[in-house]
Amino acid sequence: MTEHGRTVLRRDNREAHRRGSYASVGDLEAAIYDYLLQHNNSPKPFTWTKSAEDILARERRALNALDETRGNRQQASDLEH
Repeated sequence: MTEHGRTVLRRDNREAHRRGSYASVGDLEAAIYDYLLQHNNSPKPFTWTKSAEDILARERRALNALDETRGNRQQASDLEH
């Protein structure tokens, strides 16, 4: 099979995962294991693109927005002090 064929199969496999079109749990498990085997042949390390401070600040904003939606009075930033 050519590299192009592998790429097409890999893409089709990912699309099948998204669609959730499997006849049985066994078929789904087989597809997952197949994907993992293919992915692990050429793994790439995860690279953080944001600092921990940026991530935590975004989480605080999300918690504050959720609290406002729920009608809670205390914001996440108030809880840190």
